[in-house]
Amino acid sequence: MKKNRKLAGFLAGILIIGVCCGMYYQPFMNYLSSQAAKPTGFVGNVITKIWSNYFRDLSKWRFKRTAYNSRCWFWRRRKHYIY
Repeated sequence: MKKNRKLAGFLAGILIIGVCCGMYYQPFMNYLSSQAAKPTGFVGNVITKIWSNYFRDLSKWRFKRTAYNSRCWFWRRRKHYIY
């Protein structure tokens, strides 16, 4: 009998957590989407730092693996800085 009560309590807890997650999933995703469009506050600051670090590392990786033609007009006008 005790096992059934524990199992019923566990399943009720899982059901409550599932319902709460289902209710808050869409508003949370909308909030994160709005932060990606116009970052503000703490969450926007964290998202901006993550993306900045990601793109900096991606740029480093690109410049290490890409050959360029120094005679091209595009490269002659730019200084070649690599982080």
